Amino acid sequence: MTNNEYVNIVLHSIKHEIIGFLQNDMLLTIQNISDMEGSLPETNRASIELNSHIKFTASISIDEELFDFLFKKFFTQKVEDSEKEELDELFPDEIINIVVGLAIRYFPRELGDFDLSIPFKLTGEKYQEMLKNNISKSLKISTNHGAFVYTVSYH
Repeated sequence: MTNNEYVNIVLHSIKHEIIGFLQNDMLLTIQNISDMEGSLPETNRASIELNSHIKFTASISIDEELFDFLFKKFFTQKVEDSEKEELDELFPDEIINIVVGLAIRYFPRELGDFDLSIPFKLTGEKYQEMLKNNISKSLKISTNHGAFVYTVSYH
């Protein structure tokens, strides 16, 4: 299998989990799924590394409308302003842990077992460098409450 094929398999495995999460768990309607060129929006971003005998980085970005909708679904109790700022930072990390952690079960066995890094923020120059120096593909999933964009990069 080529590196490009590995990226596609990982990309579509994660897509499967994102769609399930958005449709089944959050009860959203998927309106469109499209390839995306260029970098992810800077909003509500998180990244995670998947390490085996090969290495991938998955990054997500959730637009403000969808982020607010998901946040309200997860946190049904009133959140104090002092807590909200911290939760706003950590929430994308939790989302990426959920969707990537569940997607691993669909990866080809030949990729071996994966260790997940802790989520981190990959922004600006470091993110652009990753896109430039690796095989990367991105998808945008539009819902009735905003968009979810993600990238998978093979190192």
